[in-house]
Amino acid sequence: MGLYGRGGKSHEFEILESCYWKSLKKAAELNCESIAFPLIATGVYGFPKDMALEIAVSTFSKFLAEHEMNIILAVFDKESFQLSSQIVDVVDSYIDENYVNQNYAAEYSQPFRRDRRSEYENRNGYPADRFPEENFYEASFSNEALGWGAMSLEEQLNQIGPSFHEKLFELIERSGMDNKDVWKAANLDRKHFSKIQCDSHYHPKKKTVMALCIALKLNLEQAKDLLARADWAFSPSSKVDLIVQKALIDRQYDIMQLNTVLFKYTNEILGV
Repeated sequence: MGLYGRGGKSHEFEILESCYWKSLKKAAELNCESIAFPLIATGVYGFPKDMALEIAVSTFSKFLAEHEMNIILAVFDKESFQLSSQIVDVVDSYIDENYVNQNYAAEYSQPFRRDRRSEYENRNGYPADRFPEENFYEASFSNEALGWGAMSLEEQLNQIGPSFHEKLFELIERSGMDNKDVWKAANLDRKHFSKIQCDSHYHPKKKTVMALCIALKLNLEQAKDLLARADWAFSPSSKVDLIVQKALIDRQYDIMQLNTVLFKYTNEILGV
């Protein structure tokens, strides 16, 4: 009888979790820097793949909270990589509502009309009524809307806000997390985080910034601000960006769970 032969009533979940956990503990005892797993028990043992994936990711998250190790989950085909129907339905719905198709460039090359104000508000999180109705598109990028008014260029340059580096470590200090907690929660390795920390002019990749937003449990507006300070922005035509935004809106800050969803839809992950 397979591991799931009794429908999950014989402690199969605990057994599978224990299998991963004991293997990880042994690897730690042997001072292994990395370990790779297949999606255990989903072959001849018949364990449901969505449940097996959830158990694996959950166990890895618990282990990495206390240990440093590169854990690889080997998935050999798309059919082996399944999410629960509840997660799939939610993400599918969000992508369907927000994903911008090939007409994006043509659509946004035209001035905003009154009947598109609510659409702008939904996508960008800004109240549409803060801009004049007559010329919505032009007003949103005017000096008045940006708060510059009659300021000279020199005055504007003197009011530049904190850099990405400054803002990041301000947020880390405010969060009460130590640096180790941050780079682990962002799925970054220590060397990469050290480079960010030591080089104030380091320009991180967009996915690195998004991973740090998740680690620091930022809300959507805070994440947009941190991305902007690194010269990045969420794109409404990127599924990766939409899924990360959905996680921020829902306050789902488990990087392992997020990477599971990202891999399902995009074959990409955040962090290392």
